[in-house]
Order: sequence, then C-alpha cells, then structure tokens
Amino acid sequence: MLVVRLIEYDEFTFTDIIIKKFDTILQDNKSKVVWIDVLGLFRTDIIEEIGAKLGIHPLILEDVVNTSYQPKITFYENMIFLVLKFLSYDESVKEIKSEHISFVLSKNFLVTFQEIEDDTFHYVYERIVRENSRIRKRTVDYLFYALINLVIENYAKVLYQIGSEIEELESKVLTTNDKENLKHILKLKNDIVFLRKTLRPLREILFQLGDVESDFFQEANKIYLRDLRDHGNQVLILLDELNESVTVIYEVYMSVINNKMNEVMKILTIVATIFIPLTFIVGLYGMNFKYMPELELHWAYPAVLIIMASIGLSMVLYFKRKNWF
Repeated sequence: MLVVRLIEYDEFTFTDIIIKKFDTILQDNKSKVVWIDVLGLFRTDIIEEIGAKLGIHPLILEDVVNTSYQPKITFYENMIFLVLKFLSYDESVKEIKSEHISFVLSKNFLVTFQEIEDDTFHYVYERIVRENSRIRKRTVDYLFYALINLVIENYAKVLYQIGSEIEELESKVLTTNDKENLKHILKLKNDIVFLRKTLRPLREILFQLGDVESDFFQEANKIYLRDLRDHGNQVLILLDELNESVTVIYEVYMSVINNKMNEVMKILTIVATIFIPLTFIVGLYGMNFKYMPELELHWAYPAVLIIMASIGLSMVLYFKRKNWF
C-alpha cells in the first residue's frame, strides 16, 4: 500500500499526517519545514499526481520509480534530484538488502520516495519529534543533509558487519579446511562487488554537493554538506580495506589447500618410493626361471620377507631423519 506522509515542523510546532488527497499537499507556509515522505513506488499514477501538484518534472518521476538506477544527482533550476540506495544487512541470512530512495529538494519542501514502507528514516523522525532538538531549529536543507547522513552512516554499519564476518571467516580458514569456507569467501567477494558498484558514485555525488554554489543551501548549512563528503570518503576507504581483506583470505585459503595437497602428494611419493625396491624384489623372484637356486632353499621365503621389511623400515627411518614427513 502506498502511503504519503506530510510532516511539517518548526522550532515550536510539529504535525504528522497521512494524506490521501493532494490538492492541498503544499500549503503556502514558508515558516515551516515541509517533508513529504512517499512510502511505496508501485502506484505510478499517484506518484505522477503528487509530482504534478509539486511541479516535479516527469523525467524525475521516471527515475523515481525505476529502481534499477544507480545513485546519481541532478541539479535543476528549481530542484535538486538525488538517488541513493539504502543498504541493510540481515544477520540471520547473511545478506545485503537494498532499497531505492529518491530525494527531491526544493526551496520550500523536501520529498522522499522510498521503495518499501519501512522505518528507514525513523532515527531522523525521532529527532524531529523531540522538542528543542537541533533539527527543529533548522531549515529544509538541513533535513536534506540529515537524511543523507543517515543513509551514509548505515553504509558504514553494513560494512562493519561484513568486516566482523570477514574476521570470523579468517580464523576459520586458518584452522579448518572446510569446503564451506570457499563458498563463504566467494559469497563475500560477490557482496563486495555489489557494494563497490552501489557506492562507487557516492564520491562524485558528495563532491558535487559539497561544492555546490546554490541558494538551495544556507551558508551555515554548507559546512554539513562538506562533512558528508568526509563521511563518504571514510566509507569508501573502509570498503577498499574490506575488498583487500577478502582477497587476502582467498589467497590464504588457496595456500592452505595447496599446502594440504602438497602434504598428500609427499606422503604418496614416499609410499611409492618405499615400494620401488620391494616391487623390484618381488618382480625378480616372480620371473619363474628354472635355475634360481634361492628358490630351493627352505629359508628363502622368510629371508626375502625380512630383507624387504628391512629395506622398507630403513627407508622410512631415513626419510624421517631428513624431516620429509
């Protein structure tokens, strides 16, 4: 079900209502911050109606409902359009979940379009509800910053969760040769590839926001936009470190497997080497020539067995002295 919430506030007042008719969605009230939060993207007709009432360009609305789009930012004459992916990590199934989120910032309002009906921005909402909070004293551009900052902080949270998983896997790789370790490593490598693809545009987006020369942002709030760039760079640095860690773990795993294979091959080689002289003796006395005087002796059979056992034992002791096994 698509839900449209209209949140209005200033330093002293706060209202939060769910609206179903959009004729009066935007009141001429410049003294309050107006946040329109649209939950759900499947009703394109309603989204188009909201866009028409707010003067949002149809091209923006097309990007809003197309969840396959990667993060990007576009500056229009009277609006800023931003697409981000909100990421979360499901510990129970060890999977990254992604939600398509769009922001439309105007001088008079902020619209957010969320792919699913969820508490994605619950933390910021709680700050708004709380009286005397900093956000209640700020303008709509600060709200825009706060929501983006929440998304970036969640990126860091997801990366730290994956980092903990990588550390746990690293200890397993060093202590066990379970084949499940390889599946886990490959799954993490796929996760890192997905994260790099999703977060790669972040640096350019935040760079453009931090250096924007626009009257959309008050001078006092531009410092927060530059702070976003620093947070984003930290997230990307952490992502690169995780990528290197997974690569190292994969190399360690392959090294452990190769060492294990070398040990097996060494044992097999030693066994084969021990049996070479024994096989020669057995082959020699298995030729069944008529004139082989040893075959007529009563003690020949046990003597050959003793000689073969002595040769095998001597070779084992020699290999052991050389630390070949």
